[in-house]
Amino acid sequence: KNSYKEQTTALLSKAKIYGVTVFGDGATIKSVPLVNILAAGVNNPFALLDIVDCTDHCATGGKKDARYIADIVKPLITKIESERDLHNNRCPGIVDLVFFDGASNVQNAGELLRVKYPRITVGHGAEHVVSLFFKDVYEKVINACIYLFLF
Repeated sequence: KNSYKEQTTALLSKAKIYGVTVFGDGATIKSVPLVNILAAGVNNPFALLDIVDCTDHCATGGKKDARYIADIVKPLITKIESERDLHNNRCPGIVDLVFFDGASNVQNAGELLRVKYPRITVGHGAEHVVSLFFKDVYEKVINACIYLFLF
């Protein structure tokens, strides 16, 4: 609870001026389907809002489709916007940007969020692509260094 409170306090600091971005991505770790939801603000670039285990949903035939993902994110946005900032004020309407990866199901989730929160702009998140890029660079540099060292 203390960590969440610290993250939220930093996230909401100056949020009325600069807004808050929510971003997320689906992941499967050791056959466990997950959805990671994070938020960023000017004073906190990485606040973990939730990691949702989708095992039960998928086991009953559900998919991580647009409606399911939007239904995960909506209460998190409501919770952020109902928190109190350092001045003890609530912060409605501060979530103004949503980034998901480029898959159509999560992009459509962003569009569903716009119905409830018309201020939101939906963008394509690049974190996954950037991560893969740097993984490739790292592996190629390490392999090149090993090759040069051995020969």
